[in-house]
Amino acid sequence: MQIKYYCISQLDTNRFNDELKYDFVTFHGLIKTYNEIIPQYRSLVYDNQVFLKLTNELRKSFFEKKVNKVNNDKELQQLQTDVSEHVKSVKDVVRNIINLENVYSRLSPKITNFYKTRCSK
Repeated sequence: MQIKYYCISQLDTNRFNDELKYDFVTFHGLIKTYNEIIPQYRSLVYDNQVFLKLTNELRKSFFEKKVNKVNNDKELQQLQTDVSEHVKSVKDVVRNIINLENVYSRLSPKITNFYKTRCSK
């Protein structure tokens, strides 16, 4: 994706028609947004693993009666708050990824075709 963009960006964009210029600018924005979302996504995957581990530890300690009910309730309430915030973040990132995918699937055939005709020889 970025190789195609780099190759096309080396061409004189003043010779592109308006639709192609618009598609190219949109593709550039797509790459930029993609590069911003990927670290967020990786961070959320890591956070998801941490929450899963915390939940399992909390459940295990409760069943083994290592913590009393009051402490367990406090920890559980804090964990629920943290997970709720995490879920909101996940929904935002997933919505952004879906939007990017829709734009990419619309632009990809055009950019690929242009790339094949003008850049790859």
